[in-house]
Amino acid sequence: MPQPPLSVDTHPYMLPKALQELSDEKVVEHLAEMEAISETLLDNSLPSTEPAGDFHPQKSIDSSSHLKILKTKQLVMECVMRKLLRSMKQIQDPDPERKNKTENEAEQRLKMARMMQLLMLQRKNLQQQVDVLTQNYDSLLQKHQCLKTYSEGCVSENLEVNKKCRKLQTERDSKEAQIKALMQLSCKLQKKLESHAHTELALENTNLELKRLVCDNENLRAANQQLETSCTENLKERESLTLQNNQLKMDLDRIRTELANQRVRTEKVSAENANLRNQLSIAEAGSKTAAKKSVEYGQLREAYENLQYDHQRLQMLYISETETRRELHNQLQEVNGNIRVISRFRPAEECDEVVESPFEFCAMDKIFVCGKSIPISVAYQRQLGYNQPQAYTARDEFFAFNRVFQESANQADIFEEIQPIVGSFVDGYNVCILAYGPTGSGKTYTMQGTKSCPGICRRAVTEVFSLCDPLQGVWCTEINVAMFEIHNEVIYDLLAPQITPVKLCDNGSDVRLVNAEEKITTSEQETMHWIEKGYIRRKVSSTRLNSESSRSHLIIRMHLTLVSTLDNQRRTSSLVLCDLAGSESAERIEADEALHMETGYINRSLVTLARVFETLRRKSGQCASTGLAIPYRDSKLTHLLKPCLGGQAKCVLIVTASPEQKHLDRTLKALEFAQRAMQVSLGRPAKNNRILVSNQTPRS
Repeated sequence: MPQPPLSVDTHPYMLPKALQELSDEKVVEHLAEMEAISETLLDNSLPSTEPAGDFHPQKSIDSSSHLKILKTKQLVMECVMRKLLRSMKQIQDPDPERKNKTENEAEQRLKMARMMQLLMLQRKNLQQQVDVLTQNYDSLLQKHQCLKTYSEGCVSENLEVNKKCRKLQTERDSKEAQIKALMQLSCKLQKKLESHAHTELALENTNLELKRLVCDNENLRAANQQLETSCTENLKERESLTLQNNQLKMDLDRIRTELANQRVRTEKVSAENANLRNQLSIAEAGSKTAAKKSVEYGQLREAYENLQYDHQRLQMLYISETETRRELHNQLQEVNGNIRVISRFRPAEECDEVVESPFEFCAMDKIFVCGKSIPISVAYQRQLGYNQPQAYTARDEFFAFNRVFQESANQADIFEEIQPIVGSFVDGYNVCILAYGPTGSGKTYTMQGTKSCPGICRRAVTEVFSLCDPLQGVWCTEINVAMFEIHNEVIYDLLAPQITPVKLCDNGSDVRLVNAEEKITTSEQETMHWIEKGYIRRKVSSTRLNSESSRSHLIIRMHLTLVSTLDNQRRTSSLVLCDLAGSESAERIEADEALHMETGYINRSLVTLARVFETLRRKSGQCASTGLAIPYRDSKLTHLLKPCLGGQAKCVLIVTASPEQKHLDRTLKALEFAQRAMQVSLGRPAKNNRILVSNQTPRS
């Protein structure tokens, strides 16, 4: 609202005492400062172009403060105007002293007039600003009231909606309870009807089933007796074959001794023949002596020819006895089973706390696992569910294999068990040796070993060359080696100049390697040179369970070709050494993204291998016409090992395990896998039929 004009004497009590006592110069300076502050605040608080419906409390506060400043400024201006009016009144009073100062007063009046004009103009501007701010304040109050009314309406509406929602929820719960009760009643009535309807039929079926079970029990008893008789006969036949084999070995040693004696006699006769020739040349002068010497020479020559004939006969007999020994040895291995399962337990880790092992070794081929409360690992508990207990009670387990090696067994003991199988490789049969087990259980140590304790690979190479050395002169030998790894379902050639992928060609009965590098070797040292080169190229990473964990499956394949110098008989065979990657859990090894992907590929290939063994086990227990499909092609590992697992080779499965309590769950899974493999029968393998042949010519 506009203020009424002020006079000199009106409202003197409204001004602060400090303002009334200020001089004119101080009032002017204070007025200039207030003008600058008001202009700054006015610029900052000008109305904006925001929507009219929005309410901003901060802007309301700024407008109120600006309004107070303007009122203060107005009071200052009123004080200045009162002082100007007083000075003008004093000038008009007839004071003789002031009349003497006319010139100064004229200047002062001019100055005061200018100041009055300036103050009036500023008062007008300030009044306009006050009006604008008052209008803005009123509009903001109206908006605030509208928003407050709208908010109260929304709150009341929300309360009504909540009441309706709670009411509907209560009605829904009651209806669901009624439906559940009706469903339970319906199920009870249905079960009663079914039980009454099938009671008599179940009794009749029970009687018939009891009679059938009695008949089946009698048949099973008869079959059990037949199996016991057959087993006894097989054991007796095995013992007789063992005795025959030992007798043939003794005969072979005796024949070798006789052959050596014949060679000594032949050399002695040759020396005597030379002496006789010398004596005959010296004694040519006498006719009677010459005739006598001629007769003796003829007799000696006839004896020499007889000795040569005996030498050839003994050589043929030696070859025949070698073939007989090989046949008997293979028959003995077939009695033991085409697939042999060997279990090896590594030594326990050194620790301060002594923990009792849950495994008991009953005999050389049996393992007993004592059932007790076993803590569940974090990964295994995650598989079962988070609500499962921290431990479970395991039942007693009993496992039986062809041979069980305890923690004290060394590398020589392991190889001594499979040494006859390596001999079958030289005899012309395909042989496959696989190492299976969890991560850190000792697979690579068993297969590769160290320089001081060589593993199966180096010992097998040494055994092959030691068996081939006595055959020199009778057989021409040729050995070539190839080496592969399967990483992320891709087969890589480790002996190629550059590591390259290898493809498989499967014609249904045989699997061939496309563009695989084969190295011809003539000695044990050269063979191990290529194998160690492949080991260096193998992919290995560090995990929480193993500092040098194999991240791929390793396959070493050796080909042996024997050609007889007597009748050009040809004998070919293959030796496959497979070091499988360890089965593991990505959570257990704390894997990153790359290791997690590798672990997934490894576990999928091992699961496929277990499925192949399970299918072979089922086919072994049923007739051959069941039509079960073996999933060889589901994994590169099983596809590559198809000839070995399909009955074309003698297989040895070495399952490595840990005796420690904390690895019990993984060890039991490995032993269960080996137990199923014991029930697989691959059939009799064929001779002189190489497997996993490359389409390239072997190079040295």
